[in-house]
Amino acid sequence: MTGEQAAVMDGDTQVVVLRPGNVVTDAEWSVMIAAACEGYGLAPDQVLVTPYGFAPMPRPPRAQRNNSGRLWPGLELAVAIHPVFWLPPMVTRQGESEDDDVYAIRLHLELLDRQMIDMETQQVINPFELNDLDVEHPDFGQELVDYANGERVDWLAKFTLPDGPTPREEIRQFAESIAAEYRARYYALKQRFANRADEVFAAQKRLIDDADMERDMASVLAAASMYEKDQGNEARRQLTEAVEAFIALIDSYGRAGLVMVSAERVAKTGKGLHLQSALEELETEESRRADYLRQMTGRASRHPDEANLAGLWRALTQAWDHVIGGAREAAQRAVAVRGAT
Repeated sequence: MTGEQAAVMDGDTQVVVLRPGNVVTDAEWSVMIAAACEGYGLAPDQVLVTPYGFAPMPRPPRAQRNNSGRLWPGLELAVAIHPVFWLPPMVTRQGESEDDDVYAIRLHLELLDRQMIDMETQQVINPFELNDLDVEHPDFGQELVDYANGERVDWLAKFTLPDGPTPREEIRQFAESIAAEYRARYYALKQRFANRADEVFAAQKRLIDDADMERDMASVLAAASMYEKDQGNEARRQLTEAVEAFIALIDSYGRAGLVMVSAERVAKTGKGLHLQSALEELETEESRRADYLRQMTGRASRHPDEANLAGLWRALTQAWDHVIGGAREAAQRAVAVRGAT
C-alpha cells in the first residue's frame, strides 16, 4: 500500500532514489528538504519531508470553517493542483498527538487510497484533470489565485477528493505503525553513522595533531640540497617528486580541516556542510596552492641559486603554516562544541 520508488532531484542532479522503507542519511534528508522547498516554492515549515523514503509533499494549511484557506498564499499554480491540498479538511487536519512523521505518512496513504499517486513513478496525479477541468484555462488559474489569496470561490471550497475504500482510522493506525517501524531503522542508521563519524573525526584530528613541519619538509630539504650540488636530471626529478608528495600531504591536512569544520557545524546545528560546494571550494584552493608551489619549484630547478631556493622554501613553509594553522583552529572549535578530547 505504500508505493514503489521516486527520485528527488536537485536541479538536474538525482539526489536520492526514494522507496518507502528505505531510510536516507541526514545529508540526503537535508538536501531533500532544500530541494522540496525550492521545487514547491515554500518555506521549510510548509513542506513535509521524512527520512523514511516517502516523496516530499507540501504541508496543507489548516482550512477555515468555510473550507477556505486550503492553499498557501502566493502558491504557484503548478503546485496548487497537488492533490494533498484537496483532501477533505478533516483529513488534512493534523491531530494534536500526531507528529510530523505520522502526519506525512498518513497523508501519503490517504492519497494512495484515493489512487492519486502513480504507483510506478510515485508522481502525484492532477485531481482537476480527472474531473475534465482545464488547468491551463486562464479563468481556472485566476480562481485558484483568488482562492489561495483568501477570496471566496464556492466551487473550490467544495472541491475535495472522494474517499477511498480504506477506513480513515485504519489508515491512521497503519501510518502510526509504519512510522514506528521506520523510525527505529532511521535511528539505528543514525547511530551507525554517528559511530563512523566519530572514528573519522578522531583519525583526522590525529593527522592534524601529529603534523610536524620539520618532518614533513625533510624530504624536500634533502632533495633541494642535492639538486643545489648536482643539477642533473635525476636530482631535478627527485626535487619535483618531493614537492609533489608535499603538496599531496598538505592537501590531506586541508581535507582533515574540512572534516573539523563539518563536525563543528553538525554539533552546533545538526546539519553538516553542503559537501559538494565545500569540496569544490577546497579543490579550488588546493589547485591554486599547487600551481604556485610548482611555479616556485620550476624557478628553483631552472636557476638553483640561493634566492630561488630560499623563495621555494618560504612558499612551502607558508603553505604548511596556512593549512595546518587553519586545520588546528577548526579542530579546537570542533572539540569545544563536541565536548570531545
